[in-house]
Amino acid sequence: MNLLESIAALALEAIVLTGLTAALANTGVLTTALRDHRDALLDERRVEQLLDHAVTSAGSGPDRSPAIAVAEPRRMVLHADLNGDGIVDARSAERIELTLRPSGSTQSLVHRMGRQSATIVRGLDDSMRFHYHNAIGAASADPHTIRLLKIPVGKGVYVVALQAYPM
Repeated sequence: MNLLESIAALALEAIVLTGLTAALANTGVLTTALRDHRDALLDERRVEQLLDHAVTSAGSGPDRSPAIAVAEPRRMVLHADLNGDGIVDARSAERIELTLRPSGSTQSLVHRMGRQSATIVRGLDDSMRFHYHNAIGAASADPHTIRLLKIPVGKGVYVVALQAYPM
């Protein structure tokens, strides 16, 4: 093998190694992006499960009181008489409050159950609000007529239908 052949072989090896290095780097970036996407989906799913539990138990109890006690654009309070004693205990899991709290240029969704609270979603657009609708889809602030909730989660809105109990 002469000098020219050796230089050509080295150049070819350099090209192959550069391609392999780029492919490995791209794989690392892709893996990180997929992991971040998976984590975001898991976070949204956890929030959905938490909201499902809060909303499905809301309004339960022997007196069938309205599921929603407070219906404001940035605050929602859900009640449930879980132990059937006819009283909603504000210091227990019978009272769940969801609040949109400003946090700089964004806001956070805070879940409060009884005396415990936790931020469950951060970085929500500051313009997002809770929306309440009656059975025909019109906006409503009356807890007795609210049948549909729209709760901001991530980049979208989580829509929940409330059970309508006969009077």
